[in-house]
Amino acid sequence: MASTLATALLLLPESVRATVSAGIKHENFDGTLSSDAIAKLRQSQQLASVLPFAAAFADPPVSQFYVGALVIGNSGKGYIGANIELKHAPLSQSLHAEQAAISLAWQGGERGLQDLYVNAPPCGHCRQFIAECAEADSLMIHVPGQASASFPQLLPFAFTPNDLGNSHALLQPQQFQSPPCSNDLWVQAVQRQACLSYAPYSGYYHALGAVFDDDIVIGRYAENAAYNPSLQPLQSLLWQLQCRQLPLRRADKLILVARQNRHIDTLSQLTPLLAQLTSTPLSHFIMK
Repeated sequence: MASTLATALLLLPESVRATVSAGIKHENFDGTLSSDAIAKLRQSQQLASVLPFAAAFADPPVSQFYVGALVIGNSGKGYIGANIELKHAPLSQSLHAEQAAISLAWQGGERGLQDLYVNAPPCGHCRQFIAECAEADSLMIHVPGQASASFPQLLPFAFTPNDLGNSHALLQPQQFQSPPCSNDLWVQAVQRQACLSYAPYSGYYHALGAVFDDDIVIGRYAENAAYNPSLQPLQSLLWQLQCRQLPLRRADKLILVARQNRHIDTLSQLTPLLAQLTSTPLSHFIMK
């Protein structure tokens, strides 16, 4: 990972750097590029040039394979993604660049995606994750050095939410209703995001928040029809922290809010993972 945002910007060609620099928040960078910046880069056919900037935020201690992604939402905004691998954890706990970018777009309020740029062909895991998204059939995939392709070309005969009788899709507006489970304002903030998580198959709505002084960063859960490509809130949270250059170990507290579920309990997996990453205590709240 680049040591600073400024270092990552230096990886961009000069013709692109000024546009990207003007289109991001330099204070508290959140991985988002403005619609104006995206429009300018599209007009000059330089969107793929953003990928080295995105890949600079990757953290792959096992593979040393740096992946950068850029997804463009229907709003015209862009969202970067990069891969994260966790030391001393199973490889299945890795976050893929495409997942990272789409998770930012989702939490940024996007309702559909137009384009995905990535510096390596999306793996099968990511193709299945993308298949869960609203309007996936109209998404265009761009890999440098290869012809652009529509998403259905990358995943023919796809297994989709419809195969499990789910008429909803990731990115579509939906909200689980639940009364407040605590009077604590931080807990309520996490609960609001838990209610916005995507859990059509298990009903296990949950989110994980990290409190830093007077701010909070929250990752949401997103299920997948194929189950294994589901995005855990820890990985969603870690990517947001990566963009903001906030180490998880500096968090004052961690808050998990989850709907009680007799089939799934994320604590059994989350607790040992967090122990490898931070000594910050975790508080667990159940919502009805």
